[in-house]
Amino acid sequence: SAILLAASLAIEWFLPVRVGDRLGVRHKVASIHQRSTRLDPLSVWIRTETTIVNAREEVVARRTNQILVHRTPEEIATRVSRS
Repeated sequence: SAILLAASLAIEWFLPVRVGDRLGVRHKVASIHQRSTRLDPLSVWIRTETTIVNAREEVVARRTNQILVHRTPEEIATRVSRS
């Protein structure tokens, strides 16, 4: 098992949104990389991006989310690695 932490979340707005507007979203994984932390030398960082569009397919907002995934303390103590 793994522990997931939301490390950061940023939302940038480009156009106004009003009650009743129909919105759509597109999600993508922007990057995945391994970087050591004090918690776990095998920590993995995942950055996702969500683009929010209106009915005219105009981008109204973009959300970027940084997620940290690391092993449980028990897995770290017994040196269990991800496969």
